[in-house]
Amino acid sequence: MLTILNLKFSAIRNILILFFVSTLLIAQEAQNTSSKTYTFLRFGYQAGTVLQTSEFLQGENATGVPIDYFQSARLEFGWQTTGEADWHQAFNFPTYGVGIYAANFFNVSEIGTPSAIYGFFDWPFKRFKNSALSAEFGFGIAYDWEPFDPESNPYNLVIGAGRSVYIDVGLKYTYQISQRFDISGQISFSHFSNGSSQQPNAGINLFAPRINLSYNFQKVRPKLEKKILPEFKSKYELTTSLTYGSKSDVYNVINPPDNTIKYDSLKRESFDVFALIVTFNKQISYKSKIGIGTDVEYDPSLGVQYEYVNGEKKKIDSSTSDKIRWGVFGQYTLVIHKLEGIVGVGYYVIGETPGDYKKLYQRLGAKYYIFNNFSAGLNLRFYDFSRADNMEFNVGYRFDL
Repeated sequence: MLTILNLKFSAIRNILILFFVSTLLIAQEAQNTSSKTYTFLRFGYQAGTVLQTSEFLQGENATGVPIDYFQSARLEFGWQTTGEADWHQAFNFPTYGVGIYAANFFNVSEIGTPSAIYGFFDWPFKRFKNSALSAEFGFGIAYDWEPFDPESNPYNLVIGAGRSVYIDVGLKYTYQISQRFDISGQISFSHFSNGSSQQPNAGINLFAPRINLSYNFQKVRPKLEKKILPEFKSKYELTTSLTYGSKSDVYNVINPPDNTIKYDSLKRESFDVFALIVTFNKQISYKSKIGIGTDVEYDPSLGVQYEYVNGEKKKIDSSTSDKIRWGVFGQYTLVIHKLEGIVGVGYYVIGETPGDYKKLYQRLGAKYYIFNNFSAGLNLRFYDFSRADNMEFNVGYRFDL
């Protein structure tokens, strides 16, 4: 039976506050442009598979039992758009909101009692008379993990910190039972990772069906009337961002003694990482931008290794120039009013990524324009299309061209 877990809101960091402010600003904008606000409360239950992506999950843990099944529950508060704004029409009357989430992996001593708070966006790509088929995206912060510890929790190489990023994507079918109630079923993929801010960081991936029941607070639903939008005229812009993040890594140890413990080389020291990102974008539709850009990153963890000398482990560092990476990239941006989601692939002209795809790196993130052209957001820089390098908290400014 699913255990509903206690949610400790005091553990959420400043990025959660930023995310909440962004979501509430979207809600305020919707209220400013609508004669009436339509809101709903939704409960969801999920049970399914923990993907076996590490030996720890496969059974190399303190219990000796694979961690291959989970259950979760969530409660969400959301808004139904009405079609009065252009972006409502462009996304076929989407819904959005905030939610809380609790999961049970049936291994509290090593995994913990993870919970999350997040924002979601539901994009219907096909509407019928009383139903809709949509894609849903969720992004937030998970906390209350039981992280790796070389003494008390040495097997857990998937979660290195008590908090992580939570990402959820899914395909959903919603049916209107009555004016007040909707029921929906969906299949979704979820990912938890701390962005290499603390090692180890193999991450946890989930794949499972979900059932949801929604209650609409208004007696009458809005009339979703399609309007023909004016032909979009292309726009050009130049964006600049300053980013900050912290990371740790697993470093090489030279000449380790024979009695070295299994995780002796796991150096859990944090390093501050900074980057400057410049992007030239062309907005080609109400929903999309394409762009090219360049970034310069200073990462003091690059080139670090350790060597045992007379039984003591000593740090060997690289030169400052070895810690600078310069890359060029292509990028796609999904535009949802003032909120933007980005995905990009880049190539290091100077510096290398440690993965199998030498010099290739990737970026996934979101940002919100708070005041006119000023933005704040969070990116995840990664490599091998799956392995986190570091998170990038960022502030930026947009120049319209």
